[in-house]
Amino acid sequence: MFLTKTQMQTLAGSYHYGHHAKIIRDAKTISMLHEQTLSVLWQLAHAARGTILELGPYVGGSTAVIADAIQPGGRRLITVEMGGGYEAHPHLPSKDIIADLESNLERFGVRDAVTIVKGMNYAPETVEAVAGHLKGEKVGLLFIDSDFEFERYFSLYTPFLNNGSFLVFDDFESEGAPEKAALVKPFVERGIRDGFLHDLGVYPWGTWVGQFRL
Repeated sequence: MFLTKTQMQTLAGSYHYGHHAKIIRDAKTISMLHEQTLSVLWQLAHAARGTILELGPYVGGSTAVIADAIQPGGRRLITVEMGGGYEAHPHLPSKDIIADLESNLERFGVRDAVTIVKGMNYAPETVEAVAGHLKGEKVGLLFIDSDFEFERYFSLYTPFLNNGSFLVFDDFESEGAPEKAALVKPFVERGIRDGFLHDLGVYPWGTWVGQFRL
């Protein structure tokens, strides 16, 4: 089913209330995404059919929100993180990203719902690992919040998508990181023109939401 922008806006507007409001408020302390965007992720993950795939969880704010949405239904979230450290991060420094990701997922009570694949998004062994965890199942929601080579990432994971799979791409617009927006925005605009992306709007702060068309 393809949503309309009006339906998407109704879903997104619920972040101030509902049983998922608390996880969004709490996860915002370790996420660079706006509360409304986190609400979109929760709602789409809850509605999506199949496994959720996230590229670039960092320390797990969005990951915790998505995982909360799919519990206790038995579905899984696969998240791909290269690891290392980012002590120079202006808001959320980390000496060990994977360790902090693990710790945060434990703290939010969602660790069992998440499969962490450590590696570069574009590495063949990473794509193979994701395919192995999927076991032939399709991805109902693909969330990409990862630096550089955006179009390459998308092309590598497109075979795992269904017609109508939800898509969330961060940095469609970004005053603080125009070099990222320069990669994401032209690709999305071309995808909308060519018909393989269905546009559901842009949410604070500059995150694009849509669906995939086969």
